[in-house]
Amino acid sequence: MGDIETWHADQAAAYLDDIRGKTMRLKSLAMAIESNRETADGLKSMDYSRGPVSVTASDDAIPDAVDSIDRLTARLEEMRDECRADIDAAHRALDSMGNSMYAAILEMHYLCGEPWHACAEAFGYSKRGMMNLRPKALSEFYGVMPETRRFEIPSVI
Repeated sequence: MGDIETWHADQAAAYLDDIRGKTMRLKSLAMAIESNRETADGLKSMDYSRGPVSVTASDDAIPDAVDSIDRLTARLEEMRDECRADIDAAHRALDSMGNSMYAAILEMHYLCGEPWHACAEAFGYSKRGMMNLRPKALSEFYGVMPETRRFEIPSVI
């Protein structure tokens, strides 16, 4: 690969890393919500059928858990709205690539979060073979990625 192709691959990788970060952030928030729901499932409410009871610090656990879940859910929806256009644009760009294997490899790593060794195994490559294929796939992706995310080629290249 020449200097320009390498630069294109670097730009495409930076763009896809940004999209990957957004995707992982959404997954992380969804996991936090699920974790809070699991914790809330184990909480017990006060039993008012018995005589007078003393109030403890854990008496607010259920309302606090519900409030936490509500806040995280609202943040997740807000982030989904913010990220949806960017993630959809990345998917459209991948769908428009001429080489569908390149598109599948990039999607598997950058949008699904799979490590490169898992991508290599899934496509029948060694990790070294996958790392040799990576810049070619990224360079091709650069040609279809959103133009707003492309930078001018420096004059030194």
